[in-house]
Amino acid sequence: MKNVKQIIIAWTLVLSALFSFGANAQQGYVIDDLFIYMHSGAGNQYRIVGTVNAGADVKLTGQVANGYTQIITDKNVTAWVESKFVTRTAGIRVAYAHLNNQLKESNSGINALSSKLESARDQVITLKSENTDLTNQIAQLTTELAQVKSDMKSQDSSLINHWMMRGAMILGVGLILGLVLPRLGGSKKRHSQSWK
Repeated sequence: MKNVKQIIIAWTLVLSALFSFGANAQQGYVIDDLFIYMHSGAGNQYRIVGTVNAGADVKLTGQVANGYTQIITDKNVTAWVESKFVTRTAGIRVAYAHLNNQLKESNSGINALSSKLESARDQVITLKSENTDLTNQIAQLTTELAQVKSDMKSQDSSLINHWMMRGAMILGVGLILGLVLPRLGGSKKRHSQSWK
C-alpha cells in the first residue's frame, strides 16, 4: 500500500510538472559523467525511470528538493536527478561539438580565401605578362617613332636641298639672261652710258 501511495504521488508530481513547468523550463545540461540515473521522485528511494547520458541537453523545471532537481529530457520524459549532476553551462562534449563546428566553419572560410588568393595570384601573373607585352610594344613604337622622325628630317633636308637647287638654277638662269640679253640687243646708248 505504501508503494502504491508513493507511485501515485510520483505520478502526480510528474504530471503536475509536465503541465505546470513545461512552459517555464530553463536550459540545463547533465555534467560529464558517463550517465546518471533518473528517478520518479526527489530521492534515490524513488524508482529509477531511466538514464541520461553525460552532456545531454535537458530542460530544468525549476523544482529542487532533497538535493534532486527535476528535469525534462529531449524525449520529453520528466524525472528527478541529483542536483550535483546538473548545471546550466554546457559540458565538455557540448563545448567540443561547438568548437568542432567553429573549426569546420573556419576551415571552409580558409579554403574559400585560399582559392580567392590563388585566383588573385593567377590574375597578377596574367597582368604582369600583359604589362611586359605592353612595355615591349611601347619600346617598339618608340623605336618606330624615332625612325619616322629621322626619316622626316632627312626628307625635310632633301626637300630643302631640292628647292635650293631650283632656286639657284632659277637665279643662275635669271642672272645669265639679265647679263646676256642686254648685250645681245645692243643699243649704243646703253653702251656709251656704261663708259661714263
